[in-house]
This record gives sequence, structure tokens and C-alpha cells, in this order.
Amino acid sequence: DFDYKGHARRASEDEPQYEIRSDKTDHVAAHKGSTLRKLSR
Repeated sequence: DFDYKGHARRASEDEPQYEIRSDKTDHVAAHKGSTLRKLSR
């Protein structure tokens, strides 16, 4: 568990969290690995 931008986030070895930066807006957020997908360019 960790605090990210004032919100409690739950992470574990089985369900890690990743810090992601948007290419369009430069917004940074934490997301579970299970919600992420690789984009082809």
C-alpha cells in the first residue's frame, strides 16, 4: 500500500501499480498492471 497524490493505493507483487504519464496531456497517474495495455505505434 502507498499514498499517491493524497489517495491510498493498494499494490502487491501479484497486482503491482505503475506510474504512467500521458503522451497527450503529460498527466501522471498510478494504474494497476491489469488495466494497462501496450499500444502499437
